[in-house]
Amino acid sequence: MVYSSEVAVLQSSKHVSDAMRTLLTRRTTKAHTQSVWVLVDPALHSPLIGSGVRPPHAILPIPNLAEELSPRLIKLDMEQEERAVQRTIEIAAQEVSGDFDDEVHGRPRSICAWIEPISDELSVSARLLADAAKLRLPEGAERSLALRFWDPRITADLITLQSPATWSNHLERCGIAQWWYLDESMSLIPTVFEPIADPSEPVSLPWQPSRDQWQKLHQLGWRNRILHLSQGWACLETPTRASIDTYITQAVNAGLTHETDIVCFVHACLTISSQFDQHPAVQQSLKACKDTSEPGLLQAQSDVWRPALEA
Repeated sequence: MVYSSEVAVLQSSKHVSDAMRTLLTRRTTKAHTQSVWVLVDPALHSPLIGSGVRPPHAILPIPNLAEELSPRLIKLDMEQEERAVQRTIEIAAQEVSGDFDDEVHGRPRSICAWIEPISDELSVSARLLADAAKLRLPEGAERSLALRFWDPRITADLITLQSPATWSNHLERCGIAQWWYLDESMSLIPTVFEPIADPSEPVSLPWQPSRDQWQKLHQLGWRNRILHLSQGWACLETPTRASIDTYITQAVNAGLTHETDIVCFVHACLTISSQFDQHPAVQQSLKACKDTSEPGLLQAQSDVWRPALEA
C-alpha cells in the first residue's frame, strides 16, 4: 500500500526531475552562457542558507531594505553544479507543498525564479532588476511601493496586468533571456516567448501603474492572504484563486476598501453564501461602511448581520 504522504513525495520527485530536464535542455537564441541564475528572496525565510550551496551572488539593492533581507541572484553552472541547481528546485517544491508554512508569513516562497541570462553580468542585472521593482505613483495615490515582482505567487498575474510584451521587454533590459518559476502544480513555467522585443511596448522605468492596475495590485495581496487564511475556515467550497478574485471584486463593487472588511466579506462568501450580501441586514452594514470609510466596520457589525442570516 502507498500512503498519501508517500504519493506526495513521489509526485514532488517527478516534478523536480521534470524541472531539471527543462533547465538542462533550455536554450534561447539570445543566451550566450552555460550558467543559470537563481533569484532567492530571504526576506521571509531562507532554507537555502545552510544547505551547502555557496555560489557567486549579487544583491538586488532595494532601497530601505537591509542587505541580509534583500533578494539576490546566485550563479550556478549547469554542467559543474547540477546538484546545487537541483537543490534549489527541491526547496521550491517544498515551499509549494507547504512544508515551511507558518501563521505569520503564510506560504513563503524564497526560491523565486530560475533565469537564463543573456550574458554573465550578474551585478549589472541585479541592479537593473532592483530598478524594475520601483513603482511610480499613479496620480492621487497615497504612497509608493517597491513591487516584489519576482514572487512566484504573483508572477502570472503581473504578466497579465502589465502585458506579456512589457514583462519580456523589462527582462531583456535586465539582461535576461528567460525566466521560469515553479507554479502551484509544481510545473516549471517559462514567461518569455521569442521574439522578445515588441516595438509597440517600449520599456519605461519605473513602471507607473494606472489607477485600475494599482487597485488590482492591492487585490493580489488580499487574495494571497485570504488563500492562506481560508485553510482554517469551514468553507462550503474549496477556495481557488479564481473564486477568491471573484469575491474580492464583489466586495470592492459593494464599496469596501479596507483589507479587514475585504477578508470578512470573502469569509462570509466562502462559509455562508456567495450571495450573503443581498440580505437587508448586510446591505445596511455595507452602506455604513461606504458612507463612513471606517476600517473594520463590516467585521465590527458582524454580530448584527450574522444572526440575521442564520434566522
